[in-house]
Amino acid sequence: MSDLPPWLVLFWILLGILLLMVIIIVLCILLPKNQKPSKSDKLYNDIINASPSTVLENASKKYFDVIFCTNDSKKVFGHRCILFTFSDIFEAFFNESNDIPIEIEVDFPESIVSRAIEFCYGKTDGIHGFEEELIEFAEKYSI
Repeated sequence: MSDLPPWLVLFWILLGILLLMVIIIVLCILLPKNQKPSKSDKLYNDIINASPSTVLENASKKYFDVIFCTNDSKKVFGHRCILFTFSDIFEAFFNESNDIPIEIEVDFPESIVSRAIEFCYGKTDGIHGFEEELIEFAEKYSI
């Protein structure tokens, strides 16, 4: 390359820069601007950014695989994948049974069971006034 005259080297450098500029301009024109995210992009972002309490609200009676049968003959729904992380006792129940959904009889009313399960999903606004009963539930199930 040392045998080339300086003007020819400068020519090739300028030609390379010009080519890069043309590529950048073409890409800027061809790539969509302000494109709205697709439904699948939105769904993906909603799932990734969802809090456990949002998951509970959106899926509590849909896609559940745990049913707590309360002592007042009501049902509270949950999800093994979340609940086993809070309780070794829940995990033992889940490991002992392949039933889907698994039904767990609990000696507590729906008002306590639902608040305890909601607490596991990160929802804490419903615990006031039920502290003693929730502590009893938490102690019984090692939450």
